[in-house]
Amino acid sequence: MLNNESGVNERTRERVEAVMQQHGFSPSRSARAMRGQSDKVVAIIVTRLDSLSENLAVQTMLPAFYEQGYDPIMMESQFSPALVSEHLRILARRHVDGVVLFGFTGITEEMLTPWRETLVLLARDAPGFASVCYDDDGAVRMLMQRLYDRGHRHISFLGVPHSDVTTGQRRHQAYLDFCQQHRLTPTAALPGLAMKQGYENVGQRPRRRHQRPAVRHRYSRPWRQQVFAGAAHRQPADRQRRPARR
Repeated sequence: MLNNESGVNERTRERVEAVMQQHGFSPSRSARAMRGQSDKVVAIIVTRLDSLSENLAVQTMLPAFYEQGYDPIMMESQFSPALVSEHLRILARRHVDGVVLFGFTGITEEMLTPWRETLVLLARDAPGFASVCYDDDGAVRMLMQRLYDRGHRHISFLGVPHSDVTTGQRRHQAYLDFCQQHRLTPTAALPGLAMKQGYENVGQRPRRRHQRPAVRHRYSRPWRQQVFAGAAHRQPADRQRRPARR
């Protein structure tokens, strides 16, 4: 039945496969191999399919998976722990070889324990799990130091709420710590992850001469250019740059 050999009535095959689907049965690896299906599958669970930073990371992974003979499949968590749990249950039934999970606040170690040996956690760290994390504190301090060294003293921060521990709390705290150490006045907005939220809020920050907003890295370069251009157009007429006199 499972190896597609001749001699099996087509109607019988359809009935058996219908029962398998009804009860969520997944053939073993050996059975999948007999049917000519790939025996090496890895799942990539991103938070959002439209996330630029996560898509860039996935693009670097795919060639390595293909080179090793793995068939990658992509799934979306939408920042929902319940959806992650459901995805992991489905993947367990399908006997996938491994999972790459883009983490977020709300995922617990208990959810991941069955995958301890075959899961790689990105953007979050968890004891006992392989993980690849951002240096949130170091990235903000490096950016602030670069701006400070160039003479900027009025630097605003555009980020996400503290409900997100890494992108939100850690990066904002690093900004506040730098401001305190260098006696700068902090000015921050924490609207959220969406690019539209960043665009709407960058123009609402109090702007002084030579002030620069420290935009978080999730905004792409073209988007940052659009944000800054839009902010310039929204400035009062007396604050916009006037043409030089001839």
